[in-house]
Amino acid sequence: AFTGMLGADLTASLKVSRVDVRGPAAKAGIEEGDTLIVEGDLDRLLVADKECELSVRSGDGETRSVRVTPVTRSALRQLKYTNVIAARKARVKEMSEGRLAYHHIRMMMEPEIKALKDAMEKEFPTAQALVLDIRDGVGGMAHRPIIHMLDSTAPERINKNPASVMRNRNGWTGPDRYADGRTGGRITGKSWDRPVIMIQNEISRSDKEILPHTFRHAGVVYIVGMPTAGGVIGGNEMPIRGGARVSGKAGGVNL
Repeated sequence: AFTGMLGADLTASLKVSRVDVRGPAAKAGIEEGDTLIVEGDLDRLLVADKECELSVRSGDGETRSVRVTPVTRSALRQLKYTNVIAARKARVKEMSEGRLAYHHIRMMMEPEIKALKDAMEKEFPTAQALVLDIRDGVGGMAHRPIIHMLDSTAPERINKNPASVMRNRNGWTGPDRYADGRTGGRITGKSWDRPVIMIQNEISRSDKEILPHTFRHAGVVYIVGMPTAGGVIGGNEMPIRGGARVSGKAGGVNL
């Protein structure tokens, strides 16, 4: 069994100094300033996805029992991420009086393409402009559909004047162009076609470097933030005897 996470910061005396919104502790009614009363090892008591009973003393000295179901470490990381993004969305909406929308791309992969498309169509369809945050996270290969989603005319401009050239270890080179269909980077549905402000930092890497570079080349967005390393390299999987697969670096991109 894995040690479960409460979604709360504790001092050495088990006093609660902070509680994650919508986390296990918050759902159980544990608040900042409470103190957990535990005999023995707290880590052994907290088992991921298994309900347990805890004694809690509030700031005024009153003691009560609560039932809490700790979560796995990965589930807590996802919760923290969700809370951070929700706070950023609310902040952007408040400061812009509803004119700007905010969206974060965590990784350059197909689920994130769908998430951006759904947000554009359902979450902020009437916003006047979009703050697109690509800071942190990991790369992948999603810059083509994302660019097409945000500017319906960008693929034609990029195909006439490619922003990047791909080169593999066998010596093959080719421009980064759009083809027909989803795999080629074109998506169905309405494109954004409104102003976009892209935020990047020094941890934005791989396809998160190709994306802002291509955006700037096509004149699609305003880019703010820190320069990246420019260390773009692609990877691929190769089948080997016995049905196994080897993952390795297969090529690079000249920007």
